[in-house]
Amino acid sequence: MKCPFCNQDNTRVVDSRPVDDNTAIRRRRMCDACGKRFTTYEKVETIPLIVIKKDQNREQFDRSKIEAGVLRACHKRPVSAEQIHKLVDEVETEIFNLEEREIPSSVIGEIVMDKLKDLEAVAYVRFASVYREFKDVNTFMEELGKLLEKKIYCLMGKPENWKMPKELLKEDRATALWCYQHGEDAGFSTDVLRESPYMFLAVKGKQKTFAVIVVDTKKEAIGTFERGIVGTIIHECVFALEKEELLNKQREAEMRLEKEQLRANLLRSISHDLRSPLTSISGNAENLLANEEKLPAGRRREIYRDIYDDSKWLINLVENLLSITRIENGNMKLDMQGEIVEEVIEEALKHVNFRGKDQSVRIECDEILMAKMDLKLMLQVIINLVDNAVKYTPKNAEILIKAEAEGEKVILSVRDNGTGLTPEQKEKVFDMYYTVNRGIGDARRGMGLGLPLCQAIVKAHGSRLEVCDNTPKGTVFKFALSKEEILL
Repeated sequence: MKCPFCNQDNTRVVDSRPVDDNTAIRRRRMCDACGKRFTTYEKVETIPLIVIKKDQNREQFDRSKIEAGVLRACHKRPVSAEQIHKLVDEVETEIFNLEEREIPSSVIGEIVMDKLKDLEAVAYVRFASVYREFKDVNTFMEELGKLLEKKIYCLMGKPENWKMPKELLKEDRATALWCYQHGEDAGFSTDVLRESPYMFLAVKGKQKTFAVIVVDTKKEAIGTFERGIVGTIIHECVFALEKEELLNKQREAEMRLEKEQLRANLLRSISHDLRSPLTSISGNAENLLANEEKLPAGRRREIYRDIYDDSKWLINLVENLLSITRIENGNMKLDMQGEIVEEVIEEALKHVNFRGKDQSVRIECDEILMAKMDLKLMLQVIINLVDNAVKYTPKNAEILIKAEAEGEKVILSVRDNGTGLTPEQKEKVFDMYYTVNRGIGDARRGMGLGLPLCQAIVKAHGSRLEVCDNTPKGTVFKFALSKEEILL
């Protein structure tokens, strides 16, 4: 071996000794040319080990990742750096002793947990909670059952909501209730009702008891170490539950704030959008009352048409508002029946206000199709979609309402050849109160309720309203309904 100082190759070994639990040889060498000494280490050459991760991706084994995970688990615990280093050495040795070219990460995790279980209870639970992705109390209970090798029951929440296992007797429920009310452990090996074969453990936070854990001990004592881990798991449960409760309260506060903002937006929209047609109706009616005999028949007919258009718009607006209110309150109930799709479309078109634009509206059904739907709500969806197409397309545009069979579904679409929607508009078009201003002739501003309402109704039918581009231009709104067989 060449000397690192003078680069001569006439060196010799003057001392050898094993190190690192005999996994390597330390050799002390001397250069005959310059007289300087240096140290080398001899280790067994290993085959590169590949780790198969949970997502089936592969990467080379990295000892530092195990060390980092163990360090996090042992943070602020009475575990020395030497103990951690030794544990990682043992894990690495056990992994390579398997003599596998590839090893699942789950196997490595189990080896680490086995070592940590013997080293420190809290570190073990911390590592297990991350490695096994403990997300709720049930996953903690599963781990507790595996650890104790005993049957575990979890009575979650308030006593009136408990689902009592049939194995637990009436007196066991009474003991569990005492444990919940007092926030103290009871049953076997405790100072309260110790004659019971069950151990009742209170999962108690700072302000309340979240649950009662019932351990079927079969009157077999639980070791001190296991009891320590049980306490740690319960502590982790309390931490997870308190965190979840805090997040739920935060979400509820955000939802209340969002509802208040929505109500404020709705009131602002209503005050503006109701005032315009009502002012128009009132003004036109006043004009007719004052000048009926003076106005020519053609002009009177125009005023009648304006009053009719405004009233139809108001009726549609009120229907949308009522439906939105029912959906927000959870009171929307579906009356699902088989209906002839073409007849439903024809009925919907009778209630659409075309605003004198003379658009060409066509219905295209390849065959007689029947679909399962709530007729009243589906009429509202088609009216809103066609009304939207009329509103945002110019005069003499083409609007096509198409129904076609696709397997066990009926695909219903409303197509127009207007200016279409930008990608940004497509993302927001189903948001409540979002409106698109495209400079089309109909100046009356919408409230942004129609499409969100359509989406809610279609979702209640088990489908989803989608928007895409029409060819060569325009917009398509489409959704699917369950196909029904026509019995002759």
